[in-house]
Amino acid sequence: MVYPSESLAQKFVDHLDITFYGYLRRSLYVSTWDDKGDEDYKDNYKSLDDESVNGQWYDPRDWGKWDEALWNPDGAYKKPTHGNTPGGLPEGLYKFQKGKTPKLN
Repeated sequence: MVYPSESLAQKFVDHLDITFYGYLRRSLYVSTWDDKGDEDYKDNYKSLDDESVNGQWYDPRDWGKWDEALWNPDGAYKKPTHGNTPGGLPEGLYKFQKGKTPKLN
């Protein structure tokens, strides 16, 4: 059984007095970085040289560079989406607010 009003998201919201948007299912982030070759979006890519990333980030313009992170000052390409697991949970983005029951946004 899932109790969104007892979730970690709700505990953060209640403690910090913030509004939070989240999925009850797993979050998928492919849509945030998969630009589908959108040249206008890709024109704004900034490569940040950083030895500490060492293969953890990949620049889709040049897969041969391993010691840099890719950044777009305009933000993610698209919003994250919800996954299909765990099964049985409702789809959609929920809004969490202090003292309120989380509701589908």
